[in-house]
Amino acid sequence: MYAFVTYRVALIFRVRSAQKLALSDGVLLKRLLLLVVLYSSYLTVWKVMQPPSTETAMTSNDLKYERCVENWFDLTIIFGKSQSMYRRLNVKFNFAL
Repeated sequence: MYAFVTYRVALIFRVRSAQKLALSDGVLLKRLLLLVVLYSSYLTVWKVMQPPSTETAMTSNDLKYERCVENWFDLTIIFGKSQSMYRRLNVKFNFAL
């Protein structure tokens, strides 16, 4: 929720005019719900197309264990998280200047 408060403050200060910007809680809630729906649909597609699976691996002492198999959906999650972190750092350092 703090991200939306920060987003609201950033929008207010980004406006160059002296007019008051009306950004209500309803608008923020709609944007939050849109993000939740998009992310939920992505996870649903991921679950349907690639159900979780495991593979048996061996240690150097010939012990067996099960581990999760990673696929391209996992890589997109990692890429998305790294892009999100980059954007947050970029915004943070741009406001600090």
